[in-house]
Amino acid sequence: MKKFLVLIISFIFALAACLAGCGGETGGSSDSTGSGGSSAAESSSGSSAVIPDDVPETAYTVTLVLPDGVSTMPDLTGIQAKWTSNISVYTADFNTSGFAYCDGLDGEYTVTIAGTLDSYTYNPNIYSADGNNKNVEIQLLTISSFDSGTGTSQFYDAAKISETGVYRLTFTSSGQQIFVKFSPNLVSTSYIYSIETMVDATANEICPNLVFYYPTITTMVPKTSDMYDNIEITAYSGTFTKNFIYSKAYSSSTGSGTNFFFVFTIDTIDNDYTEPKYVDIVITRVSEYDDTQSKVYQVEVEDYNTTCDTPTGTLTWVSDICNGDLSNCEVELKSDGFWYIYYNDEWYMLYAELNTCHYDSTIGSVAYDFTSAAYYILWDEEDENGYPSYVNVITTYMGDSTLVSGSYHPVTPQLKTFLYYRATATNYGPYFYDGDGMLEKYYGLTSGDDTMWLFACGFYM
Repeated sequence: MKKFLVLIISFIFALAACLAGCGGETGGSSDSTGSGGSSAAESSSGSSAVIPDDVPETAYTVTLVLPDGVSTMPDLTGIQAKWTSNISVYTADFNTSGFAYCDGLDGEYTVTIAGTLDSYTYNPNIYSADGNNKNVEIQLLTISSFDSGTGTSQFYDAAKISETGVYRLTFTSSGQQIFVKFSPNLVSTSYIYSIETMVDATANEICPNLVFYYPTITTMVPKTSDMYDNIEITAYSGTFTKNFIYSKAYSSSTGSGTNFFFVFTIDTIDNDYTEPKYVDIVITRVSEYDDTQSKVYQVEVEDYNTTCDTPTGTLTWVSDICNGDLSNCEVELKSDGFWYIYYNDEWYMLYAELNTCHYDSTIGSVAYDFTSAAYYILWDEEDENGYPSYVNVITTYMGDSTLVSGSYHPVTPQLKTFLYYRATATNYGPYFYDGDGMLEKYYGLTSGDDTMWLFACGFYM
């Protein structure tokens, strides 16, 4: 009978511990207790959390700290403090003022929040507790709203951001992409900004990815490539979750740097989207940098022959007669100042397409337009004067009387240089990049370094 009474009393204490709000999983001890009860006692940390009178000195505690200027704690229904060790997981409900505790813990724990707060977030990877540091304050961060856009497409409906802050990406289906455009408002000073993901590495359930669109090439990262030197996998990572940080310089001489889009996807341990999955990103202004490093100047239009015979026949694209490899073509700059191609024992004048590209847009984006791309694409082609903009050159060529059928111009040495830059410029998406360029990946076209510029060229025959 005595043994039976002992079992009953033990069961009652264990039940009381669970009802108190501190629960253990995967090895959690049954005598741990916690509470979210209320009291008139105030936190000594400067927060507004109400701490119960009966919190044991041995308890591990978590206090939520509101952002500056905020005085009302958000709804904490279903939100818990979570202590995770190598062998155990414990949780405790927060009281309405943002305080939770768990007694009976011992050793080192990673401290996180279980559940998703509306309008607020925190960095889930920086808080820990042990026997010498049992009381943890978690700083809440206000989630900023996007300036406009839903993030469902690359251009017109991209989720636009112009200020630093914390932003939440909500994923509701497998394979979803969220398009983000960050364009800081710069007037006189240039800065380096960073974009960092804050995904709970302890939960280890979601891995964020960054996809670049420039605007027609997509490449997943992390990836070993010079294009992604500014991306780092942070120390806040698990076996599955890999947080990353990406840094980029924005120049005041070019305004907002609108040629860049950041497109986010996620990998998950499951494809259950009954509840949304979230990735919080924080955009930080890291430091100033010397804007002369990104000085842009207008390229002067070179003198060229403005007279040539109007071509007859049908336009044939070089890429259609080279068996998929532009290196197979024999080209030469003739004495009249234009480039020619040798085909079927004859020389033909080459024409460059300067408007909408003849390659279709079946890969899910848009074809290029040289009249708009002439400025943005050449940012990685610095010379002694800075970074050249070809917008003036293309505008002049587009209005030239030698233009054929509205958009085809005989290829001059300067046009050849521009087309080469367009084929290789990483800042807007290279067409040729060690097999990873858009024309290589999606159209099976290859080329040597000397013939890449032929991708936009054709001839009449």
